[in-house]
Amino acid sequence: MSMPLSSSEKRTIIVTGFGPFRAHKINASWEAVKLLPEMLDVVDLNIILIVQEIPVDYEESVKRLTVLCEEHKPILVINVGVSDLAKEITLETCASKHGYEKPDVQGKIPTEKKCCLGNFPMVSTKLAVEKLADDLNNLKMGVSFCTSSNAGLYLCEFTYYTSLCLNEQNSLFVHVPDIDKPYKPQETAQGLCAIIRLALAQIKDDKQVKQY
Repeated sequence: MSMPLSSSEKRTIIVTGFGPFRAHKINASWEAVKLLPEMLDVVDLNIILIVQEIPVDYEESVKRLTVLCEEHKPILVINVGVSDLAKEITLETCASKHGYEKPDVQGKIPTEKKCCLGNFPMVSTKLAVEKLADDLNNLKMGVSFCTSSNAGLYLCEFTYYTSLCLNEQNSLFVHVPDIDKPYKPQETAQGLCAIIRLALAQIKDDKQVKQY
């Protein structure tokens, strides 16, 4: 076990899940994310973990993520959302600024159908997502992982683009299957714990390389 850091040195990780929308009266993403504080060993990882439910609302999602990132200066942001298409825990590689035509729970779409942050048409995470998925699958923990470059052009991708802009690309979006299709919230949460551990290791290794 590593030596604990002081409170001023501890690294903050923010993990968000989404609230209800459409047929998802209980959102599998938040059901898993809200379990993380009791499942993740924050002492061993020397981290401060912040979890928050984000409404399926374009304007409000930008406001909340901006406040979270400005206040806590996170080393890592992981946004989690549910997908009817997902059969595995899916790590998204990138997000688009444009193309948001689907109304949110307020019946609204973004101005000019784009995110108000960022200047690039597409932004990718700095994390090595393919390696991350391979390493996760090698753990053989009873849940499977894959990667995707299409996050769906709805609140999931919109939130991912927002996080990538706010957190210098040390962000990740994770799509999870609906509850019991095939994973229970506890199983999904275990997968998210593993993602956090391995993503942190990548960030640490990257910083050590840059020092030389």
